[in-house]
Amino acid sequence: MKLLNIFESEEINNEKVMVSLDSDKFNGLIRANDTAGYIIDCLKNDTSENELIINMVKKYGITEERASLGVSSILKQLRELGLIIE
Repeated sequence: MKLLNIFESEEINNEKVMVSLDSDKFNGLIRANDTAGYIIDCLKNDTSENELIINMVKKYGITEERASLGVSSILKQLRELGLIIE
C-alpha cells in the first residue's frame, strides 16, 4: 500500500502539515503529530501494514500491540479519505 502522491508536506511546530496539490482527489490539508507523520512518511513508499508496525516498534520502542493500534487507526483514517493505494 502507498499514500497517493498528491501532497506537499512541511514540518511546522512539531507537526507534519500536508497540503493537497490535487483538489479533485482531496481538497484541504492534513495535520499530523510526530507519530502519524512518521507513518505517513513511511507510506510515501510501497509498504505493508506489518512493515509499518515493525518500523514503529523499532523507532519508538513500543510494544507490537500498541504499534498495531496506532498504525491501524491512522490507516483507517487515510482509507476513509481515499488517500491510500492498496
